[in-house]
Amino acid sequence: MSTSEKNQVIFYYPQHFNRDVANENLLFKPFVDFCDKNNIRYKLVEEPDKNSLKPSNPKAEKFNLFFVFVLRKLVPLLLFKNFETREQFIGKFYRFFTSNRYKANVVFTLSNSLGGFWRGYNPKSRIIDYQHGIINKEQTGFFNNNGEAPIHIVQNDKEVAVWGSAFKDVFRQDLEYYPNKIHVLGYFLKKKLTTKGFEGRDKIVFMLQFMPDVGKQMNLEMFAKLKQTLEEFTKIPRDRRPKIILKQHPRHNNAVDLKSISQDFDYVDVLADNAVLNTEEVLINVTFFSTAAFEMAEEGIPTYFLFNEKIPQGNHIFLEEYKYPIQKNKSLLDLWIYYNSHVGSWENDSKLVIGWSNKFFEPFDNKELSKLIVTN
Repeated sequence: MSTSEKNQVIFYYPQHFNRDVANENLLFKPFVDFCDKNNIRYKLVEEPDKNSLKPSNPKAEKFNLFFVFVLRKLVPLLLFKNFETREQFIGKFYRFFTSNRYKANVVFTLSNSLGGFWRGYNPKSRIIDYQHGIINKEQTGFFNNNGEAPIHIVQNDKEVAVWGSAFKDVFRQDLEYYPNKIHVLGYFLKKKLTTKGFEGRDKIVFMLQFMPDVGKQMNLEMFAKLKQTLEEFTKIPRDRRPKIILKQHPRHNNAVDLKSISQDFDYVDVLADNAVLNTEEVLINVTFFSTAAFEMAEEGIPTYFLFNEKIPQGNHIFLEEYKYPIQKNKSLLDLWIYYNSHVGSWENDSKLVIGWSNKFFEPFDNKELSKLIVTN
């Protein structure tokens, strides 16, 4: 493989993706490892965020986002066709200002960060956004209200790398733009697992999604539904209640105070931010619409989705669109009791969710990555 300048790659991402114990970005780790192994030049570039609780990655270069903000203030939007064309202008100007420091044939981003800027900086490069969470038909980052690719994708000629073929299928609603622009690259943490059976599983984990991003009202709705669900377990004797663990979203930023939960329900613990969950003790995963449903399914752990008219995503996205293979018309309490009295049912559901997850989370494919990175 060539080590020439044309093969330099930029990996650009927001700071809040530094989520492992070494404050590194796990999503881009297989990319960086691939480049190191094959002597491909790259820059790991971090978008700083003073509001993030996640520390800066010591291995990443800090991007001068302040410069972009200043130019947005100084350069009137009315002089341009739209926001993206101004972003492209800012990128061109910054290329001159930095003496082409970030020249690259491929730019990988997370969260569609600075697509217009990178198109302006590198007008002929491939810009590929790597999937970082679930993608459904209403995902505003990739589709407008008509199910078509939005302007920030089309105008910047962006491509998308996804975790599995089932996610690639979501993009079929726009057959004009997306064909040949979606690449099944695989899941960044996919690994062979030895799935543990029913024995020893005595806990329920709630993968929560309280965070500033979803808005105050959504947080309040989810909190009310959480309390309502936890209260169900007061109906059974104390010695029969499961241990329930609440795990916060990596970007929770203390959006909701959970102290009252632990005080009101002595069988509920809030997992510390840096603590590791022992999934081998988990019988049921509970969430509203978290990617954790896939991660738990990989390990054979069924997910129970919380939803109502005000929080419909779990039903609309997972049960209807993604065709989650188990849809129990039971309360969480009833499902807990049922699984404990019908072990075979849990083991059957465990196999079903593993098969389902394999279509969404495929192994990371270095050969496909090589096709995206290496140019002749």
